[in-house]
Amino acid sequence: MKPIVGIVCDTQMVRGHRFHQAGDDYIKALQTVSDAIPLLIPSAQEPIEIKSLLDRIDGFLLPGSYS
Repeated sequence: MKPIVGIVCDTQMVRGHRFHQAGDDYIKALQTVSDAIPLLIPSAQEPIEIKSLLDRIDGFLLPGSYS
């Protein structure tokens, strides 16, 4: 079973709409080099219950942000 790695997203406003995003290079690297399943974690307004994620995700990638 492949590991699942959560990627914490950044947000950006585009034409009045908020987008949650992560760099494509990070996603590709997890898929090809690490043979992992990337899972994008939105930058939510309300806190996400971290315990729920820890029970399901094998690791996290904290890529940083341009913002």
